[in-house]
Amino acid sequence: MKRGVWILLLLVLVPAAFAHTLYVISAEDAATVVSHPLNELYNPFNWILIACLPLAFWLLAHYTKNHLLVWKTKNISAKLASYEILVPWMMRLSLGILLIGAGTGSHLISPVVHDSAFNVLEIAFGFMLLLGLFTRIVAFATMFFYVYALLNNFYLLGTFEVFGASLFLFATGAGKPSIDDMLGLEHWEESRILMFLRREKSRILRTGIAVSFIFLGLYEKFLMPQLMAETIIKYNINSLLPFLSVDMWVLCTGIVEIALGILLLLDYRPAFVSVVTFAVLIVTFFFFKEDVSAHVTLFGTLSGILVLSQSRRFRQ
Repeated sequence: MKRGVWILLLLVLVPAAFAHTLYVISAEDAATVVSHPLNELYNPFNWILIACLPLAFWLLAHYTKNHLLVWKTKNISAKLASYEILVPWMMRLSLGILLIGAGTGSHLISPVVHDSAFNVLEIAFGFMLLLGLFTRIVAFATMFFYVYALLNNFYLLGTFEVFGASLFLFATGAGKPSIDDMLGLEHWEESRILMFLRREKSRILRTGIAVSFIFLGLYEKFLMPQLMAETIIKYNINSLLPFLSVDMWVLCTGIVEIALGILLLLDYRPAFVSVVTFAVLIVTFFFFKEDVSAHVTLFGTLSGILVLSQSRRFRQ
């Protein structure tokens, strides 16, 4: 049991610097002069540390599958699969809370886009999603909001799960429980596009988070490493594993983010990846104290991926 705990700590502490760095620092604050994190690869010892990351991931996956709660795994998977009907409700709640938080915070979708022109609509659409009223129309409008915000600031690629969640709701509708269902407002004319989107609903959610992770890993850790370095120094994250330099922290977090994104794109053990990612993201809130509403769609999407992966497993 102790071995499993240490494996989990290794996998969680190394990427504990996951965050939208521009949510917790400004670009002007990121004045720390650092060498590029790829320079850390000149040190042979760092290759050993980097090799420990996939090894820890594999050991943790093997340990949980064969030792940890093995007697309940099948029962848990069956329970999760039975929740598939609730996934649209989960996505409505998470996306609705994000829109209400964005509207009351006077920004559009993300805290990095300060635009009050749509605040009233964001709040109204948020409550409509919570109630499940005209869900497909609201989801389509939210996709428009996202694209508009993205054109104003490309950093919105780091919240691409918002677009994925909106597209998912456009495909599935409100589900149950919802006003749409109670009043019979869900019955749209079936089209090939809607049928295709419903078949690919799990892929839509996985792609949304994968694009976010890969973008943040590349942009914040390799193209603009000073952003991540300043965040690590500001919150004293390197004190967790003091033998790692700031640059090594930046390199490891970038590798882990990109790797998790690729694993989700490849549909490799999505349930396990979503659980690990969920745990890592929870840890980051203890360090950064970020606004929960700005990330609630991320947590909702991970939960949806977990449920849908188990539902698909039982259908096969």
